[in-house]
Amino acid sequence: MGQKPIEGSNPSLSANPSCHGSASQLTNLTSSPYRKLLICRPGFEAALLEELGDRNVPDTERAPGSPGLVGIGRRQNVPVPICIFERQRLSVNGFIPVEGLKPIAESSVRDVFGSLLKDEPAPWTLHAYAMAEGLGRRISGIANVLLRLASRIQPALEAKQLEPTHIQPDTRVIQLCLTEMGLWHGADAARDLSHPAPGGVGRYRLDPRSPSRSYLKIEEAFDLLGVEPRAGDRVVDLGAAPGGWTLAFLRRGCRVTAVDHGAMRIPAEYADRLTHRRENGLTFGLTDGQPVDWLACDMLIPPGPALGLLRRWVGGKLAHRFICNIKIPQQHPWVAIKPVDDWLRSQKGLRYRIRQTYHDRREVTVMGEW
Repeated sequence: MGQKPIEGSNPSLSANPSCHGSASQLTNLTSSPYRKLLICRPGFEAALLEELGDRNVPDTERAPGSPGLVGIGRRQNVPVPICIFERQRLSVNGFIPVEGLKPIAESSVRDVFGSLLKDEPAPWTLHAYAMAEGLGRRISGIANVLLRLASRIQPALEAKQLEPTHIQPDTRVIQLCLTEMGLWHGADAARDLSHPAPGGVGRYRLDPRSPSRSYLKIEEAFDLLGVEPRAGDRVVDLGAAPGGWTLAFLRRGCRVTAVDHGAMRIPAEYADRLTHRRENGLTFGLTDGQPVDWLACDMLIPPGPALGLLRRWVGGKLAHRFICNIKIPQQHPWVAIKPVDDWLRSQKGLRYRIRQTYHDRREVTVMGEW
């Protein structure tokens, strides 16, 4: 799970990071200039480009058509590691300009679904998402039309379609990414996506008893880590108040030591498994010396103090698993977080991820396990 750099040359197309491209650039496309599109939080395109450059991925630029899109060109077919600042990735098969969506031609349907229309189709699923909130209804309509037209060509197609939450690593994922200027489309194996949810936008149910929306951040982190807490697990939650993360552990049957000077707002039914320590999360230490199952930290501390905390808890193997939010600066966030990534990568046997999740704003989430 560690994110390791790969060999290659520095990016050659990122000299103008302020450009999102023009309508003519997209309208005149006969084939996509990109082999991959990476989706990030709008405003973090420069951070993603900077990270790709340090990871030696060449031929990158801001993709035209929408904020939050970074394109990787076709000149060099080097591997692209999962990046901290990407939300989702799409292996591009083509682009349909907006005027080509009214109506949708049969040739476009065949381009989108490819080999699924030729023989008996294998199980597949559809991820349809928009790059702007106002396009949500539009992409749903386009996806329905494409599926209806494709089913006329291959009647067995719809019966083989799976819900996105019920797929296997080798399930084929058809992706539709709608911008104001048109539709990017592509296909990937589920294992090659950077997030299991369409567009990297995880939808999680907020427990009505949760005292804060930070509850959603840790639910997404569990999903990305691929591991959930189990009943009886011992947890230390640093900077716990008012208790959003603590509640996520308690409702799964864990025993939680919540460390914060602030008040906790946790339902009384969990009182017997909750210990509240009014101490500083940065200096708190275990008294019995026994490693805990989980370390949680949502103190939103900068990368420097966060690295010190990770060295002590993770480097000292005082926690088997960990999830930690780190506050990142407005300027050059990749440069700020890179020392944390470098140190984690140096820890042999550690499986980890650093991601700016959908529920993160100006922060990233570090998660991993021994």
